[in-house]
Amino acid sequence: MIPHKNYEIKAKITPFQYLDIRKKLSDLNAKYFGLDEQTDTYGVSKDGKRKKFRQSKIDGNLEIEYNRANQTGPKLSDVRLGEKVEDSKKGLENFLKENTFLVEVKKRRHIYFAKNVKVHLDIEVNGLEGPFLEIEAIDSDGKLGVETIKKQCEEYQNLFGIKSEQLISDSYSDMLLAKEKR
Repeated sequence: MIPHKNYEIKAKITPFQYLDIRKKLSDLNAKYFGLDEQTDTYGVSKDGKRKKFRQSKIDGNLEIEYNRANQTGPKLSDVRLGEKVEDSKKGLENFLKENTFLVEVKKRRHIYFAKNVKVHLDIEVNGLEGPFLEIEAIDSDGKLGVETIKKQCEEYQNLFGIKSEQLISDSYSDMLLAKEKR
């Protein structure tokens, strides 16, 4: 698995903010990768690590392992990406042989990149009321450093006008699991 670090935020945004952020990304000449329909299947490995298998036309089909605190505001994540696989069904089968199923998250998201900052505008997340925004400042090789990617994440949060009360501490999977328990 390939390790890297992210500084990231997740926020619930208004439809107006959604349109405004898309315009701002266009003004920044951010590279638009398209509208993706992703399915993330979450599981827990035998050694207790939380993982997911992503099925995506844009990001590819791969296993992702991450470690991050559930906290409001920018948070550091240690991410490990598996090798991409062509056959998403076989990849998912193999993932579920090795991990105990937790929850499935289906989402429709616009994906943008501005240099090393990845922006997701999630227009639909199954079982949750959106839209949502995710900002991930990525240090893929350790050359940028944690302070730089934290600052980038905060700069984009400010640029997009995201207020602290809009920030979400939990992942979509945690939000869906909490909903199931009610």
